[in-house]
Amino acid sequence: MGIKSERCLSMLTISILAIVASCGASAPTDLETGPTGLTCEETQDTVELMMAGWSAAHMSMLQSAADKSVLVVRYDGCELELLPDCHLEGGYQDRETARSNQKIIIRNVEELHEELPLNASSLEDEVVDDASLVLSFVTVGTRSARISPSSKGMIVGNCERATHFVRSIVVGAYELGSISSGGDLEKCRDGEVDMDEMDCQGVVQVLLTPLFEMSSERDDLYGNVSDTMKMEAAVNAFQSMMKLNLESDKDRGSAQTDLGAKILRLPDGGSDGWDGLVKRILVEEFDRDNSGSIDTTKEVSSISCDVFISLDRSIRAGRGESASLRTTYGFPQRFRWVGGVLGFDEKARVVADARLENCGL
Repeated sequence: MGIKSERCLSMLTISILAIVASCGASAPTDLETGPTGLTCEETQDTVELMMAGWSAAHMSMLQSAADKSVLVVRYDGCELELLPDCHLEGGYQDRETARSNQKIIIRNVEELHEELPLNASSLEDEVVDDASLVLSFVTVGTRSARISPSSKGMIVGNCERATHFVRSIVVGAYELGSISSGGDLEKCRDGEVDMDEMDCQGVVQVLLTPLFEMSSERDDLYGNVSDTMKMEAAVNAFQSMMKLNLESDKDRGSAQTDLGAKILRLPDGGSDGWDGLVKRILVEEFDRDNSGSIDTTKEVSSISCDVFISLDRSIRAGRGESASLRTTYGFPQRFRWVGGVLGFDEKARVVADARLENCGL
């Protein structure tokens, strides 16, 4: 890749767009000879790598590093090298998939290097004299890279040898004959455990994408991770207050029960007129900093479940039983935000949604 020019090597923080513009996206480097005489070639294509047989130490490093940022690596067609001092700002989002049971039978050295290039040289003795090597695996989910939009496609750190980033990690369990394993194949295969449990957290496969493919137009790579991180931080902050909030709910008791009853007496729940009346009530009661809206964790957490439940009941009475406070006003991130008409500032959206869930809504 063009990432190997001297000018690029001197940069500790490398802009991918700048690499393409100033260093050029050159043709693949000259072929190099791998440890068994097979050729290794740096590729400008996305690569899918089965991970069975890779060392347990490296696998542990990969899993640990993926919990902190998007992984950047060097891949030369034969070897995969983690670059712990180089990373992309962002993280991985988990998505559970239907369980898929598969088996690969490797009959000779050529198939071995095609299917398991990362550890093929050390496994060649397993496929001589008509012997076969069987890789059995089950996949249960993927961890997909989401790069922080604020990073603007920049890799950070000691990145002069970087060629690819780990776009996704396929997890589950596998067994490579009696040689190596990841997760618990039987438990994972039978559906006894979920994706987030250790028995189904074996790294089965990784998808590597060349660094030069990053650009701000890649919607599949950018956009959600910063919102997710903000959401997690806000929810964590909210949860740390939750025990105190529940005790406070008991203390607030009758006053907010009366407020809930007042809301239930308002006509046409969920209508524009109802929205305006509710906003006035909520802001007057809970806007502690006089900002004109409910915009802090403290303000949201001061609203009792009685009030939220009354709001939900009133909306269902006015708009139909399938309506709800959460979805009608867009508190979950996947819905369009409308909570402002009830007096909630969008920056308090995450903690408000967490509060609604905690109240059973």
